[in-house]
Amino acid sequence: AQSPLAASTWQVMNLAVIIDSLHHPSVGDLILTLEHLGVTDTLIDRAGGTGDDILGTILEDGAGTPIESGTPPFIGTFRPSRPLAVFNGLEASGEWHLNIVDAVAGDTGILRGWGLIIAWELTTGVADDGILPAAFLLLPNYPNPFNPATQIRFGIPQAVEVTVEVYTLLGQRV
Repeated sequence: AQSPLAASTWQVMNLAVIIDSLHHPSVGDLILTLEHLGVTDTLIDRAGGTGDDILGTILEDGAGTPIESGTPPFIGTFRPSRPLAVFNGLEASGEWHLNIVDAVAGDTGILRGWGLIIAWELTTGVADDGILPAAFLLLPNYPNPFNPATQIRFGIPQAVEVTVEVYTLLGQRV
């Protein structure tokens, strides 16, 4: 029996949110939250008073200036109202929702663009059935060709550490 690849996931290691263009007459009325896989975090909670707009703004935990210390129009890099680290360790793929609520009725705004910068790592689990094969065994990967993931099945006749390296068609190690 082989030791099959049990699971591979792209886990969030670090996250930044880009608000490219949010036009609103009073950003101090807005609450922006981000939701992914049932986890919700507050990016901006009524920061900025009565000024206009959030333009070309990056929200990341490592920023020196908290968003509450900035003034509209927000331009640059700020620390969000609540740390984005709550998303670390979650599967990176799937739906991400940016929610915007105007806490004071009467104004409208336009969100023209937003995005995420996700630093991730591939984590892999290997199933261990406790049975060792009689000889070395390497089966073809599936699917082949692949992008961005593949499964590689192999067997080894003794319990040892294994290194798997992937190469391009040109012989370059990935």
